[in-house]
Amino acid sequence: ATILKSLHNLPRLASIDLRGCYAEDRGLTDVISLMWASTSLTKLDVADNKIGDAFLRKLVAKYHGGGGTLAGESSKVDPPRELLLKTFGFAKNQCGPVGAASLAQLIRSCGGYRIERLDLSWNQVRATGATLLCKAIIEVKPVSHLSFLNLSFNGLDDDGNDFS
Repeated sequence: ATILKSLHNLPRLASIDLRGCYAEDRGLTDVISLMWASTSLTKLDVADNKIGDAFLRKLVAKYHGGGGTLAGESSKVDPPRELLLKTFGFAKNQCGPVGAASLAQLIRSCGGYRIERLDLSWNQVRATGATLLCKAIIEVKPVSHLSFLNLSFNGLDDDGNDFS
């Protein structure tokens, strides 16, 4: 957490790779604050950790403004802001249908249309979450920039049904 707080002083930081750090939802709260403060961060990879729906709900709350105050921050509510990420790696975590719904909300209303690469492989998105996410990608205005979507190993069968 101390390392992430110190990164706020790097105004041109464009990419953060935190794969395999054994981080949990609460341990990556500082990443959300860093994303919010940055005007240059376009790539975030948090694959192979222990983070899931709670992290994604906090991310959406922060970008929507209301309710976006995170632990350790002032109680002032920030105005809504658009996400600048182009690459978001979230593979091998614990994202379920609720987290996928949060990502769908982020894509629809917080600048998520800018995301070009989204990796959610090896999570628990299931058919419900995958459907919500794909609908958001298709319906977002302006048109989604997405060129890579990985939903492999999320418990889907050939017809998009849950498969255990």
